[in-house]
Amino acid sequence: FLPVLNPIAMRMHSQDYPIETARYRASVTTDCNMNRKWGLGEDSYAGIVADSVAEHFVEHADAVVDLHGWSSVSSAWGAAVDRDLVLAFGLRVSQLRPADVAPTPSMFEAYVQSKGIPFVLAELAPQNLLDRTTIGECERGLLNVMRHLNILDGSLVLPPEQVLTTMGC
Repeated sequence: FLPVLNPIAMRMHSQDYPIETARYRASVTTDCNMNRKWGLGEDSYAGIVADSVAEHFVEHADAVVDLHGWSSVSSAWGAAVDRDLVLAFGLRVSQLRPADVAPTPSMFEAYVQSKGIPFVLAELAPQNLLDRTTIGECERGLLNVMRHLNILDGSLVLPPEQVLTTMGC
């Protein structure tokens, strides 16, 4: 378990450290978003952290659960091949990326998929806040993934209804 991959960005209340403006200013060419540095071997703070985490953790993982904050509705998503894992996370809304649509190169999901490791990403709302409901969704989701992988005994705890959509449709 790695609770925070970019502790400096978290401390600075920023998604990207040290520069976040590359997301919205075309004139800024330095992208410090760690989620876009996987497998590049880039000699930058974000690149070095991504490479180290990849080598020492990801490449030895049975599955990867990537937790993010999100400003909309909490949802889980991943590749169609990981459908059961995505649904096992146990959020009400889930999305699958079709097999013929590749994830964006150099993003964490693409790196994990290239290693053949099951992957689910959970976007948990509300963003930038610790909320009892969100913490409960996260806890339940992580325990569900461990049950799904037979790391823990017990049944999955799922919402009464789950909505599954395909990305881009």
